Amino acid sequence: MILFNYNDLMWSDNLDSKYRKVPKIEPGDVLIVPGSPRLYFRDWFGIGLSIFSALTQLTILILTLTK
Repeated sequence: MILFNYNDLMWSDNLDSKYRKVPKIEPGDVLIVPGSPRLYFRDWFGIGLSIFSALTQLTILILTLTK
């Protein structure tokens, strides 16, 4: 397996690898590209919404108890 930088693979004229000579990529070659961002926008939005919801509930609880 040869690891490539996704940006180099898509938009660069040449590919660099530190360990092996990079073969020329021909049409029909199968490339497996790992999903680089482990968390996508939808995931970050869900996490942020959960934290915001928890903080809102804690604030309401504190305000209710202090009155």
